[in-house]
Amino acid sequence: MASRGKDTFGLILVGIGVIALVLLFILNLPFFAWLILALIVAAIFIIAALVIVGVLAIVPMYFLKHGPDSEQSANYKIEDVKPIKEDEKK
Repeated sequence: MASRGKDTFGLILVGIGVIALVLLFILNLPFFAWLILALIVAAIFIIAALVIVGVLAIVPMYFLKHGPDSEQSANYKIEDVKPIKEDEKK
């Protein structure tokens, strides 16, 4: 029975805390509105910064993967191109 009393007392304290929090929110509504707006703006800036850093990190990763000389072998001349019909005859 003693634990049941503690549970009830704890539940009453939680209820009083929730009511106090709601009253605090209602009485300071402009402050909380600005606080929520500031948190949203901060989250947007953080997400934008992470996207920018991610995009900037792609460039070096591309060159690390492909290497600096990956485009040098792509020097094709028009004389190197053979007609498709010659390839079909073989």
